[in-house]
Amino acid sequence: MNGNNIFLNSLNQSFAALWRNKSKALILFILQILFFGLILFIGIYQVRMIESAKAMSDYLSGQQLDDVTIANKILEQQDILGDNPELIGQSYDSIIRNFRIFLLYFFIAAIAFMSLAWALASRFDANLNSGFWKTFLRNVAILLVSLGLIGAFFLMILNIPFSEAAFQGSKILVKYASFLLFSIIIMYFVFISLSLAWKYGLNEIMIKSLQIGIKKANYIISAYILVFILIILSLYLVFYLIDINFFASTIALISFIFSFVFGRMLVFNIVNRLDKSS
Repeated sequence: MNGNNIFLNSLNQSFAALWRNKSKALILFILQILFFGLILFIGIYQVRMIESAKAMSDYLSGQQLDDVTIANKILEQQDILGDNPELIGQSYDSIIRNFRIFLLYFFIAAIAFMSLAWALASRFDANLNSGFWKTFLRNVAILLVSLGLIGAFFLMILNIPFSEAAFQGSKILVKYASFLLFSIIIMYFVFISLSLAWKYGLNEIMIKSLQIGIKKANYIISAYILVFILIILSLYLVFYLIDINFFASTIALISFIFSFVFGRMLVFNIVNRLDKSS
């Protein structure tokens, strides 16, 4: 099957499916809003992280850390970090603790939302005859494993004392870069797997996802890039128009949310067309 036909037909099919199934599209749209709202709600832990980071920054900015002062404090056997150096470690520990709690709630919300959203995506085509709850449970299993791996990797990086984080900055950056690359690769295959969960068992999903993700990478990456452009462009318009025209900014915000709904349908349709053609 011609590559252009796969991509263009998937675009047309995605628009048509959303247009024909307006009630399901609305449910996906509302789910997306609820997910964003939940992320904002649990953002209270991010606020606490910022407060701890500010407390650490304010304390350090109040210390004299020039060479002469440090040398004098060493000679006088005083702590170079001032009278209350424990505050730095406590603030650092608070940041890590609140970030872990945020990650836990974020993963729970992401697994629940993505499992529902991708199961719903498989119901837009009446010819698929997919069992909603069977698909949902497969999605949960896929996300538990994949996000669990990402979370475990990240927690390993977070499990670093402040002293090591402070004096091994370059090594920490390498670890975070490795984590980012690992996460991108995992999520690349996750969306393929979620698109196939309606018709394959878990073992088959893994094999099929690897086959499509590697052999047909140009199609998948093209779809991801298009969705990414739509999301970034609509988000840019939201912030650009917010001080110019509230109504236009609201339309841009709706477009931003809809980009996720449409993007999910597009990836779903492309993956399943590629699966048929393989």
